[in-house]
Amino acid sequence: MNNETKPKKPVLKPLPVECSYQNRSFLGEYPCQKSFEIKYNRTIGQYVLRNNWDYWTQKDEDKGKYICNICLLKMYEEDKYFFWQSVRSKRKKRTLGSYVKNGSLSNSKR
Repeated sequence: MNNETKPKKPVLKPLPVECSYQNRSFLGEYPCQKSFEIKYNRTIGQYVLRNNWDYWTQKDEDKGKYICNICLLKMYEEDKYFFWQSVRSKRKKRTLGSYVKNGSLSNSKR
């Protein structure tokens, strides 16, 4: 019998970031700049990708840009043109749609 213990995956602290989404209105564009934390998912051994803007767009110029749940939901519901132009992957569009429908981005989790 093998007495070796399996090494535990490290638990990293949430990553503090700032939203870089540009809200659009009839008054023009203004940055959200809301501070929020990205949680570490110990099961997969990395930070949750949902709030990484480059995860959605798959563009190198978006690396290091983050989007809070409020802006992600707002963009999906109110800024559809920008959403469809930015997120090119059909799979990721469906994924974000399912997040909206199942409540992952709901008011209580913002």
